[in-house]
Amino acid sequence: MQGVLPSGVALNEFGLRRDGMRVDREAGEPVARSGCRLVVLGDQLVNGMRVTSTRTLEFVLALVFNGGESRASSLVGNLCSGQASKSAIPTLAYRARQLGIDTEFISFRTSYHLVTEVTVDAVELLEALHIGDVHTALRLYGGPLLVNSHTRAIIETRARIDRELTEAAIASGDDALARQVAWKAGNSERGLVHGLSERVPARTRSWSS
Repeated sequence: MQGVLPSGVALNEFGLRRDGMRVDREAGEPVARSGCRLVVLGDQLVNGMRVTSTRTLEFVLALVFNGGESRASSLVGNLCSGQASKSAIPTLAYRARQLGIDTEFISFRTSYHLVTEVTVDAVELLEALHIGDVHTALRLYGGPLLVNSHTRAIIETRARIDRELTEAAIASGDDALARQVAWKAGNSERGLVHGLSERVPARTRSWSS
């Protein structure tokens, strides 16, 4: 489904680069862009500043999760349940720009392209799990993904993060690590604790009872 990170895909396969550069489509040369850091696990921060507009972050994540570009019609379908005024998506693009995240509208594709280089804690967490780095994933997990969001793509990605983090903690065989996951989950997502209590052997369950 568009807007949800496919399982087992590494970060660079989304076209996300860590070097603060993008390639200009016409000149074919790298163009320097200032980057933005998004924290969307248990919080809503852009470069350390709290953001109150969940919808604006949904717009940015829809682009990030789709490789940096998405058709306007897909954005309307994913973010507005298919019903929105003509100004809805341009307004979100404007609000993102106010946060320092630039996009451009590509008319011949009727799509929005992410110009500013963006790093996202949720993407980094899934990348860490993909390479088996559960400790880094746990450090990045501050809580559920955009807890105030009710869009389908975010709900599904939120559930995927919780499920894969739980499974990775259990598969590690590290009781202490599983305890840390349960402790963090206890402060955010109860479903994570339930998943652990259902799957961790009885000898390790004393801490969750």
